[in-house]
Amino acid sequence: MKNPEIAVKVLKIYIYTFKDIWKIMEKKDKPMRKQSRIVHGIVLFSGTIFLLVLGWYAVINHYRLATKIIILTYQQTELEIVRSIARSVENYIQLQIEKLNRTDIEEIEQEIFRLFIAPVRLQNNGDAWIYAPDHVVFDLSADFPKDCRGKSMAEIFEIQKEYGACHYQDMTESVMNGHEGVGWYIWLPDKGKEIAAWSPVEFDGYVWIIGISTPLPEIMKSTGAMHQIKIFIIIMGAATIIIFSLLFPWVKSVIQLRKNIELTLTQLQLELELSELSGLDNLLRLCVEGAIRISEMDCGGIYLVDETTGAFNLSYHSGLPDNFVPSSSHYDPSSANTILIKKGKPVYSDYHKLGLPLNETGEKEGLKAIAILPVLYNGKVIACLNVASYKKDLVPIESRNALEIIASGIGSFIARALAEEALAQSEQFYRTTIDSMNDFIHVVDRDLRIVLYNRTFLNHIRKIGIEGDLIGKDLFEVFPFLHSNIQKELEQVLNTGKSVVTLEQTEIDHSSFWTETHKIPIFDKEGKIYRIVSIIRDITERKKLKENLLKAHKIESLGILAGGIAHDFNNIIMAILGNISLAKLNIEPEDETCDLLTEAAKACHSATGLTRQLLTFSRGGAPVMKTASIQELINDTSAFALRGSNVSYEFKAADDLASVEIDEGQIGQVINNLIINASQSMPEGGVIKIEAENITVEADHNLPLETGKYIKIVIKDSGVGIPVENISKIFDPYFTTKTTGSGLGLAATYSIIKNHNGYISVDSKEGAGTAFSIYLPASQKDSLSGENEVKAKKALLRGSGKILIMDDEEIIRRVAGKMVESLGYSSGFAEHGEGAVELYKEEMDKGTSFDAVIMDLTIPGGMGGREAIEKLLEIDPGVRAIVSSGYSNDPVMADYKDYGFRGIIRKPYQMKELSEVLINVLKEEE
Repeated sequence: MKNPEIAVKVLKIYIYTFKDIWKIMEKKDKPMRKQSRIVHGIVLFSGTIFLLVLGWYAVINHYRLATKIIILTYQQTELEIVRSIARSVENYIQLQIEKLNRTDIEEIEQEIFRLFIAPVRLQNNGDAWIYAPDHVVFDLSADFPKDCRGKSMAEIFEIQKEYGACHYQDMTESVMNGHEGVGWYIWLPDKGKEIAAWSPVEFDGYVWIIGISTPLPEIMKSTGAMHQIKIFIIIMGAATIIIFSLLFPWVKSVIQLRKNIELTLTQLQLELELSELSGLDNLLRLCVEGAIRISEMDCGGIYLVDETTGAFNLSYHSGLPDNFVPSSSHYDPSSANTILIKKGKPVYSDYHKLGLPLNETGEKEGLKAIAILPVLYNGKVIACLNVASYKKDLVPIESRNALEIIASGIGSFIARALAEEALAQSEQFYRTTIDSMNDFIHVVDRDLRIVLYNRTFLNHIRKIGIEGDLIGKDLFEVFPFLHSNIQKELEQVLNTGKSVVTLEQTEIDHSSFWTETHKIPIFDKEGKIYRIVSIIRDITERKKLKENLLKAHKIESLGILAGGIAHDFNNIIMAILGNISLAKLNIEPEDETCDLLTEAAKACHSATGLTRQLLTFSRGGAPVMKTASIQELINDTSAFALRGSNVSYEFKAADDLASVEIDEGQIGQVINNLIINASQSMPEGGVIKIEAENITVEADHNLPLETGKYIKIVIKDSGVGIPVENISKIFDPYFTTKTTGSGLGLAATYSIIKNHNGYISVDSKEGAGTAFSIYLPASQKDSLSGENEVKAKKALLRGSGKILIMDDEEIIRRVAGKMVESLGYSSGFAEHGEGAVELYKEEMDKGTSFDAVIMDLTIPGGMGGREAIEKLLEIDPGVRAIVSSGYSNDPVMADYKDYGFRGIIRKPYQMKELSEVLINVLKEEE
């Protein structure tokens, strides 16, 4: 990210949004806490960034450590070499002075330089040199600077200081004193840091220092350390680019999430305020102003229907100019406006495109977007809520949902307010009104004696066995089972003159239901309370409906979120896995690094399961089937899930265990979920027993399966077991007994098995363990087995030809291109479907057609694989196209041949999968 200020702002938004969501979950009730699964997504990205930083730290630290070790090792090597040269020089000097009686020391020095020093070369630019304490010996060297000739070593380095020489002080002192040593210095900047070792030669009072120096970059390159560091940097660089390319869309989605949560909280706050209000005028004001605030519109009003005439009259408005109100305050029963409202359906439109007659004032008002929301009570339109905007052309989608929730919820409040108003005007009218209501209503005097009740209340008390006339009787004598809080609430109304609203759960005759009770004071002409009316509403179904609606919205939102994460996350994993596959080609299988890369690839595959679990549950993605043997999948998945835990597993399978038609990713997810659950149920450790066998389901079997051949997989633990009351709930979405669980694991497992035409059952006893039994249809086809399977897994199927790769992500195109090229093919690239079609046609016209095309299914904002294959088939009916995507819920992935594709490869994929699909498609007969 080039601009640090933008980076800081993004980070602040990210942190503040996380805090806000956490505070919301802390304050709201238990259903709201289920938002924790979204927090898990935020934590996942936080963890990713942390691991990225940790990875860079590891690379840098590894480089420093490797450099330090190599320098120390190389210095010792140089020291041994220079000692050997020094001994040879010492013998030569002894020969020349003692035996040949030579006295021309300077000439002997130059001979030593030519014979022993000049020929030495370490790497490409390494040097050997010889100094005397007061002068440099190699004056005759052609590459020795002229202005340094005849100078001492200290003087030479002072001269070279102008050209960038540095870090030579310790070496100068050591040489001047005739000591042996090792160190580093920079002589010329273009050669960089040079690693040096030197050793003295002493004879007959003369001292010389012989040294060797080698540029550090050449040492690093020759040892292979630099190549290894480059690989690490390339991998970390790719990961960094991908993660930061996703950071901005992620922040945008979090901001949108925060806005949606704020909208939900505003709706809940409005409902709370409505429940606490009394008086029709206050209620209408709150409804209109709340609707304007939530929808972010500019003005609005609410119309009430006249029960006598059927006309609609404006009862409250906000934001409308005074000259506009008279022209729109009344709609006759036969008017187009009334007819539109009484259809009972919300209308969203441009004000001038409604098709309704507008007077001169309405034409000039300048309104644009408008929402007309009929308010119903007991299936009948009793009011109409309108909001409009002077700026927006259309009412936003999220605002529409909020407005409809408000309109659907205020009907009962308006009806109640109308009833309360009618009571204040006439006792008889009050009696008629309350008898028509479905709520339980009764009225008591100041002594808490019953003076009135409605027909609904009477019918209910007859059902629970209370007979006789209740008028004049003490409320608590008639209903002795009422708790003391009710009496306190009635006394509160008498003392304060304010309504009291209570929400409580009641249990009668083993049936539990929720009620909302409004205790409302009635005043006489003198303003004194003489009656209290209690309106008791059974809201059990409303609460259930609201909870189910909230769950449905959560699942829908989760599906959208999971889809986006799946697409982006799979592209990240694809880039990582592709580079891992390419890296493994350059490493011997016996190398430990190869094993580490294999483990990294397995971890990447496991990470994609997190996204597939959400996507499978929320959207019910169709499995992409292929014939497979289940044994290895169970072994690999179980071993990976239990790694690092104190739980092990035993797996027994029939020797003739049938193959199955499965989506390996989804079934692997099922095994992983069940193994993790089993492991967590045994905190003290233990052994999970897994068995697989062939079975035949007959007509008399008590299983919800078609008759035929199946394989049965049993995963059994010896853990704490499942309580009897929870057995029937374990496959329900969001049900969990874990404090950190999301409740999606077993729900996703159930969905996957069902989509495979299989069945899953559970047998558990509290304290004695749990056994899950999975039934999957046996395949009539045979999968690879034995030695052939091993060879197929190890061998990469190479070929030749020209492959066109179409993907909107540059990193995917780049890594996929390197992969196909490493398999022997050449490659071409297109960013979207339009480009792929154009490039394919150009190559056909040249006579150099592509042998196969790999196309991404989803291209945001452009032509994807489904549309592009239709265009390619028009150009070339014989085109060999392979569809590639990280989504499993698109029908193209399950039935790709029906759309004209010859093969399928699901992201993320590795070299083996790519080599197989290319060979299969290219060798397929027309």
